[in-house]
Amino acid sequence: MLRSPAWQTLANYESQDLVRLRFHARFKRGLSAEGAREVRSSVSQARSYFESAATADRTVRPLLLYYGCLGLARSLVMFLRGVRESTLAGSHGLQTGNWTSVFAQAKPDIGNIMASTLTGGAFAEFVNATANTSLLTHNSSLPNFAYTHPPVPTGTPILLDDILSRLPELGAQYTRWRGLPKFCPVDELRAQEPTTDIWISQKLHGFTIDRQFIEAFFTTSSPIFQSDQNNQIWYKSSTKSSDLPPFWDHRNHAFGAVGDLVLLKDFGGAQLSKPAAVLALAYILGMLVRYFPSKWMSLVRNEIGDAGLPTILLAIEYVDEWFPQLVLEHFERDLIGL
Repeated sequence: MLRSPAWQTLANYESQDLVRLRFHARFKRGLSAEGAREVRSSVSQARSYFESAATADRTVRPLLLYYGCLGLARSLVMFLRGVRESTLAGSHGLQTGNWTSVFAQAKPDIGNIMASTLTGGAFAEFVNATANTSLLTHNSSLPNFAYTHPPVPTGTPILLDDILSRLPELGAQYTRWRGLPKFCPVDELRAQEPTTDIWISQKLHGFTIDRQFIEAFFTTSSPIFQSDQNNQIWYKSSTKSSDLPPFWDHRNHAFGAVGDLVLLKDFGGAQLSKPAAVLALAYILGMLVRYFPSKWMSLVRNEIGDAGLPTILLAIEYVDEWFPQLVLEHFERDLIGL
């Protein structure tokens, strides 16, 4: 039985009566018994997938986790939009791309396998229902900062490395594999109309980062440099979200899951919310197990390209632990004041 705090709270969404009460409390309208039953059934099935994954061999675990994530994503879409499961798309909303050519290489680089977004499907429904929004923690153990990313264009390519390099919780392992990741830590952020001040740490997993590294992240915004001192670089921006660089957060269990913001490099001109990126990560790893089992088994047996294995194994643990929490926060966004 799953006993994490997230699953303990998600258990309330396995009760048809409690789903109807929460829906009414949040949206001030009723949800039919059949609609509530479909939400709680999807949550219950997702929990079963996660429970099975907890004891499964690593040769199949990512696939079970993906279907658990998909169940949670579908339940959230039904709850937020008040729609029935019969109206949901039957497709994943993502498709694999260059995998055959990557694995045909003598030394395949698993970080280069790619998925791309489709017009419809479960991924697009999840992104749209959550408004592509990251609910972030900054010097807090609960989300206290909502960042809404722009819509995700159809056909957006997402490399496995694109996600692994941006998840701060994987940063220490990723740096050993590929060098500097595609995020940098925000020491402090102060927003007071009409400006936002951002102080960025120059220390990142043993590296010292400079303005050139940081300002490469400002592809959709133009914060103004203020000063560079005490291992911090200070920028000033307007408070409009369109003028701010994209943000995710880093939640650190060593500090009671208190989180800090990170500045993020976009996905080649597109942006994904953190929940959407983790769902895409689960999809890529799940489909790798499903459609290229020999390559996956060679990887986990340290036979090919195993430099990335520690990062990927940590990514699997991250999906298992954090995707339920990220979904729960969107279920209960009204209760945390965002």
